[in-house]
Amino acid sequence: QPNKSNVTSSKTRRIGFLGSVNYSYDDVYLFDGSFRLDASSQFGKDKQWAPFWSAGVGINVHNYAFLKDNWLLSMLKIRASYGSTGNVNFPPSMATTTYKIESDSWFFTGPAVGLMALGNPKLTWEKTNTLDAGVNIGFLNNLITLNAAYYCKKTKDLIDEISVRKSSGFTSYSINSGGIKNEGIEFSLNATVFRNTDWMVVVSAGLSHNKNTI
Repeated sequence: QPNKSNVTSSKTRRIGFLGSVNYSYDDVYLFDGSFRLDASSQFGKDKQWAPFWSAGVGINVHNYAFLKDNWLLSMLKIRASYGSTGNVNFPPSMATTTYKIESDSWFFTGPAVGLMALGNPKLTWEKTNTLDAGVNIGFLNNLITLNAAYYCKKTKDLIDEISVRKSSGFTSYSINSGGIKNEGIEFSLNATVFRNTDWMVVVSAGLSHNKNTI
């Protein structure tokens, strides 16, 4: 068959709906929350939709009446947040059985078509839940600032491949399996030792520790 066609095309679709709310009372008590509903064509029709949400709170302690205009303490904020996100960063063929046209095997009735990928229609979103809490402190009109934070990030339903019997025509199959946990603390200290209209010298120090579990 002369002048055979060779066409490559790929299209995926994703849609999301987001709602959020933010509230501040007297610039002391802070709250924000969000909810989103996402869908992706990369999953099977029963697993395309997934909900995600987040919430955060904070207290500006330095804005309490007894601390306003304090000469030493210029900032003291306590904060915490928790939320979830999703991931669809994988080839669509992992969830959808895919066929490939063999353009070099052309017959009188047309090209040959072979099974290229064995998809898992029950494949679902990878989900990551994150907790973050910390405190921000400033002294002497924020010439010296100290930040401390704790975080814990858990990812579940990881998209992975397992080995299957070769008689199926394939050596691997995609499933949701296992998880990853990242937990740690972070500290940072910044001190402005000199500042005028032309120059500013800042000394910074940081300390962090992370533990990763698979």
